[in-house]
Amino acid sequence: MDEAATAPTPTVLLEFDRGTIVIGGLAYTTLPVNLIPDIDIPTVSVVIPYPGAGPESMADQVAKPVEDQLKTLSGVKHITSSSIEGRTTLVVEFENSVNGNQAM
Repeated sequence: MDEAATAPTPTVLLEFDRGTIVIGGLAYTTLPVNLIPDIDIPTVSVVIPYPGAGPESMADQVAKPVEDQLKTLSGVKHITSSSIEGRTTLVVEFENSVNGNQAM
């Protein structure tokens, strides 16, 4: 079998590469791209004040029980809590399928 008959010629490969570059360039210039897209991540923030309580007791006695209750909600993706002197803040992030208004 003759190799010249089965191997693609360099001209065909070069034209294929040029066509790919042209199509890629057209796609790059015509597709809309946002550097900062407008997205809505459904989140809810819960702030619980408890004057006089230390951060450790806020975390153990306030944040942990509230986190355990929030975990039972459907569609919860992630819970973050932060406790300081007299205050605990919890941020609940829901799955994208959850409506942000219904999450509240």
